Amino acid sequence: MDEIKLSAEKKADILKKVEELLQLYHNGALGGEVMPEDANPGLGRETSENYSYFTLPMALNYQRNFLFIVLRLTRLYKYLCLIVYHTFYEWQETAAA
Repeated sequence: MDEIKLSAEKKADILKKVEELLQLYHNGALGGEVMPEDANPGLGRETSENYSYFTLPMALNYQRNFLFIVLRLTRLYKYLCLIVYHTFYEWQETAAA
């Protein structure tokens, strides 16, 4: 492999950029380390819902953007939880009246 020859100025420029990237990383400016697909919406670890939540996106279509599917699935799950919650309490209020 041929050696890459860089001027002292170019080496200093590269080193400066690397140091800036490291500083951004240490400051948390490059994004979190927890991926959205690792975020559990509060499901019990051993429940079938938990397994479905984490396996369904890949089972739907492994060729699609996984991150997009997980974000949509999380939003759908939260929406469905709200519907169930409100429906249950509306039913309770109606039954109590």
